[in-house]
Amino acid sequence: MMPAKSLGVSFIVYILLAGCTGDAGRRADETPDSGQHPMLASGDDMGATSTFSDVAEGTPFTYTTLPVCVDGEGTIEVTTVAPIDDQNITIKRFAVVESADGILGADYAPMEELGIDPEVTVVTRPCDEDKGPALVAVELVRTGATTGWSDGFEVHYEAGDSEATTTVHVKVVLCAPGDEMTQDCSIAPTP
Repeated sequence: MMPAKSLGVSFIVYILLAGCTGDAGRRADETPDSGQHPMLASGDDMGATSTFSDVAEGTPFTYTTLPVCVDGEGTIEVTTVAPIDDQNITIKRFAVVESADGILGADYAPMEELGIDPEVTVVTRPCDEDKGPALVAVELVRTGATTGWSDGFEVHYEAGDSEATTTVHVKVVLCAPGDEMTQDCSIAPTP
């Protein structure tokens, strides 16, 4: 990873879910230093929910809806992504996708089948590019016999020697096949 320059680097997260609005310029968390530090901004008060039906236990499900970019010079490395208040769901792995061409969304497939390299974790895409942001993709797995969910995600990242974390409140529900009791599982679309 290339070190961040001393002018400071911002890491911007935009949530692009249909029908949702959020304050994309809001700083969720910052490292406690002199102001020369990375920032992660997100629409973290959205409370949006994405529900997907008939997700078999143990089947990889790739969710790619976290657009990210670097505000300033340098790069930022996403170090971990963790589910929040989750049940029967784990993040198998995550990756950064520099080109979002046709990948934004969700699919019942592992990352490689969608052309996503799980080894890529560095964001280099500047926020001022006309091409749009990069994306953080998470490969989720439903781990129990019943429907699984996460109430959001913690995204941990580094820029130079600074570390920070932000919380993105986007609930993801992976419905067990035949679940008609969990809200929206019986009517959830299949990607």
